[in-house]
Amino acid sequence: MTEIDTIRDLPEGMTRLCLDPWQYVEFQTNGAVTPCCNRPAIGTLEMQSLEDILNGEAARRLRADLLTGHPDLHCRRCHIRAPAQPNELRSSVSDLLAEVVPASRPVG
Repeated sequence: MTEIDTIRDLPEGMTRLCLDPWQYVEFQTNGAVTPCCNRPAIGTLEMQSLEDILNGEAARRLRADLLTGHPDLHCRRCHIRAPAQPNELRSSVSDLLAEVVPASRPVG
């Protein structure tokens, strides 16, 4: 591991303040779908629908790992998103979802 890798790596239990897995996607010319500019593809449009990719195992695992403070190597070494405590990310995700998912209305 280089000195730069050590600087970018997160302390244990930390995550990145990254909302990309909830609101962003990149499409490559070969049909690959990536959740950010720093990660390999999580699916390909030749094999799956976009909905299946975004709700698939790789995307769900990425979101869960970030939320629980267990980001994978790509996220730990990200130089774009700031380090954060998992509860800070969960709060940001909750705020984001509150903007796009209508609140439940009382019945009656």
